[in-house]
This record gives sequence, C-alpha cells and structure tokens, in this order.
Amino acid sequence: MGVFRYQGYYLGTPAMYHATSGVKNYPNTDGYHLVQLACSRDLKTWHRLGNRSPFIGPSPLSSGAYDLAQIIGSSNVILRDDELWFYYTGLKYRNTWDYVGEYPDGEHIPVTGFDSDIGAINLAVLRRDGFISLNANHQEGRF
Repeated sequence: MGVFRYQGYYLGTPAMYHATSGVKNYPNTDGYHLVQLACSRDLKTWHRLGNRSPFIGPSPLSSGAYDLAQIIGSSNVILRDDELWFYYTGLKYRNTWDYVGEYPDGEHIPVTGFDSDIGAINLAVLRRDGFISLNANHQEGRF
C-alpha cells in the first residue's frame, strides 16, 4: 500500500484483491485488484474510506485500456497546481497461462490470443481536496 501525508492525515492506497474462481490443478485463485482509499492519523490505526468502494477502479472492458484486471496503487501523490496526480500500475489480464499437470510438478503453458502489450503506468487525476463530498437533501442536518 502506498502511503503519503496529505492535509494532516496519512492516506493509503491499498490494492484489494477480489478472488473470482480457483485455478485448475493449481493452489491459487483468479481474480482482480482494485485500489481503495484509507486514512490514518498515526500510521497505526487505519480506516478504509468511501464505504470500501474503489478509489481507482477498472476501465470498461471495451475501452482497450490497461487497467482492466489488475490495478496497483501509487506509492505517492504529486500535487500539481490544483490537482493530485496518482500514477498507478494497470494490467489487462491477471494471468495468461494455464497450469497443466498436478501441482507442483506441472507447468505453465501460455494461452494464445492475448495481446502481448499487457501493462502500463497509468495516471488518475483528482481535483485538490476532491476525495469525498457530501450531498445535502431537503432536511436539516449536521456533520
């Protein structure tokens, strides 16, 4: 998880793994990573923000973008004018192989048909202090 100081808090960008299925003959799972947002005042106690929804989520499958299956958050943020720049790793696929045989004596066999250009460094831009917002309704309230 990347951690950086911002406005008196420590903010973290953990990459949370979501398993979707097992891998035949192999002691692992298939799935994807999405980046969430967490904060701390002391680097010991952390709170995940935004109801654990993705802070950096995947692009639509039809987009051809890199951040389709694996997203690993940035290690720091760059403050540029009134924007926060988050560079992160994006991969199109989680794995491009099948495991043939019985683990641990089997072998990884590449699956054909995958684009060999599978990953890139991506950029997410956020307006300064644009992490969380509140929407008012017609009732009186306080926060």
